[in-house]
Amino acid sequence: MKFNQTISIACVIIFMTISNFPNLYSQTLTPHYITTTAQSNGYYEYLPQSYDRTSNKKYPLLFCFGGYGENGDGSSIQLHYVLEPYGSTGWLMEKGIFPTSFMVNGQAQQFIILFPQFTGVATQQTINDVIDYAILHYQVDVTRIYLTGISLGGGLLWDYTGYSLANANRIAAMVPIAGGSYADPVKAQNIAAGNIAVWATHNDGDPQVPIDTTTIDYVNWINASMPPPSPLAKITIFHDTQHNAWDSTYNPFYGLHVYEWMLQFKRGPATLPVTEIELNVIKNTDNNVLLKWKTYSESNNRGFAVERSADGIRFDSIGFISTHSNSGAGAEYTFKDDMPLDGKNFYRLKQISFDTKFSYSSVKIIEFKNIT
Repeated sequence: MKFNQTISIACVIIFMTISNFPNLYSQTLTPHYITTTAQSNGYYEYLPQSYDRTSNKKYPLLFCFGGYGENGDGSSIQLHYVLEPYGSTGWLMEKGIFPTSFMVNGQAQQFIILFPQFTGVATQQTINDVIDYAILHYQVDVTRIYLTGISLGGGLLWDYTGYSLANANRIAAMVPIAGGSYADPVKAQNIAAGNIAVWATHNDGDPQVPIDTTTIDYVNWINASMPPPSPLAKITIFHDTQHNAWDSTYNPFYGLHVYEWMLQFKRGPATLPVTEIELNVIKNTDNNVLLKWKTYSESNNRGFAVERSADGIRFDSIGFISTHSNSGAGAEYTFKDDMPLDGKNFYRLKQISFDTKFSYSSVKIIEFKNIT
């Protein structure tokens, strides 16, 4: 993605020099021609100036995902595509105008930043693979993993975190920009249940990715979830007729400071009594739905409310199953919905502990037509 821009680099540098952005130095971006997953054969790495592989200090991790034009084979010829979009994080680094640290809550904070190149539209497993690779090879604070992406890369953020609650629970905050993913109420519910801090941006006249059926619908559906996420998703809409909303979003010249915003958020340690719920829903030929789920560890668990919705936003309880195990081991459960709705049925589980804490499973969907 290459655009003719009218804002000069000189103006940006002058503004940032007189602003309160500390330590503006030329960035060191290191290419790695390494296969980290089936869909990625290379990435760029940026490490904080204080990074020491021999220490125990952990750092926040930021992934930057490019658009369709930044895809490639990870070779020395194509890997550079991920840094080229005007105004992107990689572009700012190459120009030497990206801050090396950010002041958050009175403390200087620094990212590890990785720019993976994908060979095509990355799957949710691909995103999990690159996250796992980073955790294994870098000193990552796993409570502070952040995602940002442009165009197709912004769509990957919606698709990955919306795929399952397990995915959502890995991410502290994300900034999707002109994200190329049509909004889906199931994905929105999973993002809301994960309480990811979301700041989405888009141009109102975007000629490539329509704002209303993507960014606006996602943010509205996330915030309409019951219960709503904490914090609520936020949206910034720029008045522009081009696809490139990332130069306005990332560049400190515009005063948005999305990097500092992300660094405010972290994931807390798991305190709920069920560590993981694997839910499946099965549509039977006699017009009923069988829900089957499995847990891997339970303690202090009261049970599961089975909830159903017609729109993926407003859920009602249709049954309750008491726990089968509170010994620390997992268990298997079933529930049959004999009266599903005509049309789409959205299902989720609300796990409730004896001390009234609760969490939600991923949302699953089954559709019936003309139930008699």
